[in-house]
Amino acid sequence: MRRRDFCGVLGSAALAGCGGLLDTGPDSNPDSRFAGEPCTSAFGGDATCYHGVANRNGDLVLVPDREQVPAPSEPVAFTLENGLNTGVRVSLTFPRVYRLFEGRWFRLPDRRQDQGGSADLGEGESMRFGLANGRGSIPEDVDWGAGKAYGAGQFAYGVWASNPDVLAVARFVVDGESMTLSPPGDAKTTRSGSAIEIRDERFDERDHSLTTTFSARPNAEETVAVPPEVCHGQWELRCIACLRREGVSTVRVHTEDRGFFRTPLGWLDAAGAPTSDDTVYEVGPTAFTVTERSV
Repeated sequence: MRRRDFCGVLGSAALAGCGGLLDTGPDSNPDSRFAGEPCTSAFGGDATCYHGVANRNGDLVLVPDREQVPAPSEPVAFTLENGLNTGVRVSLTFPRVYRLFEGRWFRLPDRRQDQGGSADLGEGESMRFGLANGRGSIPEDVDWGAGKAYGAGQFAYGVWASNPDVLAVARFVVDGESMTLSPPGDAKTTRSGSAIEIRDERFDERDHSLTTTFSARPNAEETVAVPPEVCHGQWELRCIACLRREGVSTVRVHTEDRGFFRTPLGWLDAAGAPTSDDTVYEVGPTAFTVTERSV
């Protein structure tokens, strides 16, 4: 199979990251390992990247403690410095974490526990943020922290502020082992021939509202590569790991109403992957399609 160039099939709202880069001008931060690289349009038009800022005065800048992390188990910390001539309102809800994979930036899923409200940051003030792998320890010297599951690779962390609107972004590289996708630990599986039915341990048939079907497509001619980090953060998407079992070609996942949280296709779209009916996704050795049916 070959990887699909899917930039042409996306709508304008999802085109960020399809090779289009925002010119950050001649400024560049000589202290950054990414100096000279543009601040990619995958982060949006309001993004300010640490590596693209030569002078922090006049900008809202997210400064990483380090841009290279020796292992996924080690946390990352950042300092948000307000060099603007005005105060800003900083969002503490759902920090944006991106993964660079196969030449494209994907946004990692949010979690309910990532909700933190907002805080005021005055002119010349700073605030500390921390990122840990999964449920690892957040650095003690940060004002607010979150956990995301990730392996080795290149990532970016973004903090959103308003009045004016700015997404302050810092990129970093994580060394070590890559992530391997595995089914959620609370998944209850029932196999019938080549099909597996999955429910979580809290599932109530009376509240059933969504069936997500993953169908193996091992002979697909074109696929869209998706990093395992995008799937790991969403319960249903982790269930695609069951397609790796011998003789299994279909996985059906039954879940309750997820409230305001996105469905699997919704998260693939939000992450930056296309969601047309003919899209075949590829995560590691597994190629598959996704269909959803609401009850």
